[in-house]
Amino acid sequence: MIRVTITATSSSQATILVENLSLAPTAPVTAVQVSLSNGSPLCRIDAEWIVENFKVNGNQTPFGRFQDVWFQTCEAKTTSGSTIGINGASMIYLQNNGPNPNCFAYEYSNSAFWTESS
Repeated sequence: MIRVTITATSSSQATILVENLSLAPTAPVTAVQVSLSNGSPLCRIDAEWIVENFKVNGNQTPFGRFQDVWFQTCEAKTTSGSTIGINGASMIYLQNNGPNPNCFAYEYSNSAFWTESS
């Protein structure tokens, strides 16, 4: 299981911590932390996680099939300490050429959802 924690301390600084909780504590690397500063201003309004396909030489690659991916304990904390879940979040469906989406997202609870590909 992977845990991602993003902390925006101001409109220009944030810390991203990615932890692999499946590894033993004695593993050489169990977490990576990146600090961001002096970039474009952070709006600190939305929290999002994106699973997407990328471009190679300017062309969109076909969206790869993958097993279901679960996102659990999805929450955002406001500066006042309130916790916001995913109820009412916009789920975006990705598709390659053609009329049918290739990636779907399904809300399971206020703090969990899963994605699947077809």
